[in-house]
Amino acid sequence: RRWRNLDNRIMAITINGNGTITGLSVGGLPDGTVDRDTLAVAAKGSVLQFKYAQKTATQTLSSNSTWTDITDLSIDITPKVSGNTLVFTLLARFGNDTSSGNGIRLIRDSSTVIGNSSGADNALSNVSYNIGGNRPYMDISHMWFDTSSGTSQVNYKIQAYKQSGSFQFNGRGGEANDGKYCQLTVMEIAA
Repeated sequence: RRWRNLDNRIMAITINGNGTITGLSVGGLPDGTVDRDTLAVAAKGSVLQFKYAQKTATQTLSSNSTWTDITDLSIDITPKVSGNTLVFTLLARFGNDTSSGNGIRLIRDSSTVIGNSSGADNALSNVSYNIGGNRPYMDISHMWFDTSSGTSQVNYKIQAYKQSGSFQFNGRGGEANDGKYCQLTVMEIAA
């Protein structure tokens, strides 16, 4: 096919077997031919979508040695392409008024993405407990990676665990105050 450039001169364009195009100059394609969506799906490393969930209330874990869903920190995402990387970031606060094993994990539908069945081995330390009558808390940030296995909607959520004590997610150990904005984010990155 022959194309005319902006000076109305005919230019030869070749689409090579390896997918490259030669013979194009700046302004050589009609306006609207290539847009952001066209490039984003194919551009390796591009952020294809971003979603987030936010929690503002304190949540008390009432059961010992049981994984508990953290309300409001759940995201539904429909991957654009199978095999893309999903990058998750959690910014949160927690506290426990007892020296206890505490845990946190990321769940995909009903499967654990990262974390195991023993809460004491999962990502949260037991440094936030009652010290001299004070009830400190810990601000944390975690990052997890997953790979999309299809293009159907998937739910991701945060679960927390405590062995004992009064554990507050988004608050001080033993108290429902000093909360902040906890956030779970996900970005789909083109593979």
